[in-house]
Amino acid sequence: MKSRGKEETERGAEAAPVEVIETPIVPFGRIVGHGGAVGLLQSYLQRTALPPALLFTGSEGIGKATLARTFAAAIFCANAAPVDDLVEPCGVCSSCRKIIRATHADLLWISPEEEAREIRIDAVRKVQERTVFRPVEAPKIVVIIDTADTLNPSAANRLLKTLEEPPPYLLFLLVTSRPDALPDTVRSRCQTIRFHAPALSQIETLLVQMRGWSVADARLVAAMSGGRLGAALASTPDAARGEEAELHVLVAEETLADYGALLAVSRRYAESAEVMRQGLHYLAGWLRDMLVLQAMAVAPAASWLVYSWRYDEIKSWAEKIEPQAVGRLLARITEIERDQTRNINNQLALETLLMTLRDHLIGVAA
Repeated sequence: MKSRGKEETERGAEAAPVEVIETPIVPFGRIVGHGGAVGLLQSYLQRTALPPALLFTGSEGIGKATLARTFAAAIFCANAAPVDDLVEPCGVCSSCRKIIRATHADLLWISPEEEAREIRIDAVRKVQERTVFRPVEAPKIVVIIDTADTLNPSAANRLLKTLEEPPPYLLFLLVTSRPDALPDTVRSRCQTIRFHAPALSQIETLLVQMRGWSVADARLVAAMSGGRLGAALASTPDAARGEEAELHVLVAEETLADYGALLAVSRRYAESAEVMRQGLHYLAGWLRDMLVLQAMAVAPAASWLVYSWRYDEIKSWAEKIEPQAVGRLLARITEIERDQTRNINNQLALETLLMTLRDHLIGVAA
């Protein structure tokens, strides 16, 4: 027999309200910088038949999963209609409300398990068990696989079986920033839609409009977001200033002039993949600005530079290093970024890169 205290505890637990987190559907018309991808998805919406699988590829954090969700909502929406020449989900019908509340039975979402950092076969198996049956209320079952490149080999092989002979009511949307990490057999069964990072000027304009920031603050946040609109909207000018100040240590004269400091900075930025990515992105933007200054006979407009607030310092660098050497450094950064899918020694790669930069600058100064 249960004690009264235990009964009251269980009854209270059962009665506790469940918090439902609502995530609004972002209309196609509010998607910044992905006109080509939006145009392709709009053409699919106007067709009677959709491909069994689409592969959304592009840099991390630029809105691929957001657009996949909007596309699913437009397929499901009972009142989808043209708005400024774009077929938009209404956001208020039963289907849209269920997507907003993440309760739609026909929209399935697969993403890596937090601790495992990979998508395991069990997740794919559960989806397959559900998709044996037809949609409950929508015209299709849509399965969004976020960071599809984290499918482990067993999960990818299991998915391939469905991709080879998918039922007509099933649509897979695979989202990845590393398409080469997916098996060729999976990629070949998907139609690819490529996403490109929005121009910094587009993000800057949107931040001025939405946040009411000054152009200088919006430019700073846009630059530090690396073209990721979501990151830009989640940031603030103060946070961006702090981040830029930390990253500047990579190119600071005190770092490059002191071998011990250079090694310490390389070690710190090689500690994690995300920190390494940020460091490489900052260095690439810095070198790109040098090339812009070297190519211009007159001072360029501030909007042409990623780090316009560092104009004097970048100009000083541009006068010391030949454009060909800057190009080789940029090419090396691209190689290191591409090799992140392999087990490379990030610390050694970054040390070598900074040492090369040091040789160009300090060598000239000497």
